[in-house]
Amino acid sequence: MEKIIIDGRIILRVLEKLVTQFSENFFSAWFDIAGKGCEEISVPPWKEVIKMRDREFPIIALKCSIDDKQRTYVEYHHEAG
Repeated sequence: MEKIIIDGRIILRVLEKLVTQFSENFFSAWFDIAGKGCEEISVPPWKEVIKMRDREFPIIALKCSIDDKQRTYVEYHHEAG
């Protein structure tokens, strides 16, 4: 098994993308619930908020590769929500 050394900046960039995607998904889902709650003058139970959080976490895939010049590349793919 070949050991791949990845620049910390790449990991930070991937984490930034992951947090951004989660935040966008969660905000959109919360906005939908808030609109319905305003009409009903209610808030969702905490259990529903937890389920929503888990459901809105993005599905991602990472692919790490090294080219002939030993440069490391990381591809980030996510499922559009």
